[in-house]
Amino acid sequence: MSTVAEAELIDLDRAEAEAMLAGDIGRLGALWSDDFIVNNPFNMVVERSQVLAGVEARRIAYSAFERTVEATRVSADVAVTMGRETVSPVGDGAVARRYTHVWRRVDGAWRLAARHASIVTG
Repeated sequence: MSTVAEAELIDLDRAEAEAMLAGDIGRLGALWSDDFIVNNPFNMVVERSQVLAGVEARRIAYSAFERTVEATRVSADVAVTMGRETVSPVGDGAVARRYTHVWRRVDGAWRLAARHASIVTG
């Protein structure tokens, strides 16, 4: 059974994917915590400012971005969402990935604190 917090996190997870697809750095900045960090599919750990700069410069840009949340866990002010996503970087074909998001409640609102994404094959 899904809790209200789980449903909210699923909505936020999907909103983050939509903002990434749209290249909406304002919305991404609002969804991410100030200390947001990413372990990206290229085996690099990058910080919020680096990701936002990449989106703004269109080095990180997608023509399609579909995310499916498969699991959500909430414990007080920390939550995890996990699932799969299929993305099409601009100019490239579709790429399947697995992802994990760590959310933290900051001033009463959920903010994405950490992300890990891995490309899957087969």
